[in-house]
Amino acid sequence: MVKHQRRQQKRQHPKPAPAAKAPVVLLPERPGRSVVLGPSLVREAASESISPPSALQFLLALMIGASVLVAALAAAPRRALPQPLLGVVGDQRELLFFVAIALAAAAGFLLFVFALAVL
Repeated sequence: MVKHQRRQQKRQHPKPAPAAKAPVVLLPERPGRSVVLGPSLVREAASESISPPSALQFLLALMIGASVLVAALAAAPRRALPQPLLGVVGDQRELLFFVAIALAAAAGFLLFVFALAVL
């Protein structure tokens, strides 16, 4: 006796719905721009994000990188530092930590000022 195998039909999965576009928000234009026509509406995307220019990104990365290096230099044990750096660092480890914190704070302040200028 030969057994016949039934072929199972493949289920057709429903196609995913196409991605919806970001909603559009209508914001009133700033007063004083259109005297004759009155306040008009300006279309802006709701998911608009602020991205700093590449020069600012480079400057922020440089400041944060320098801050991390100074903090690592201050936190390194004496035996891990090479002789030329050991003479420079000496007993000024606290000052180096403050310099690292000041660099990081300056980078944060710079980014804050940029965000205020854009908005």
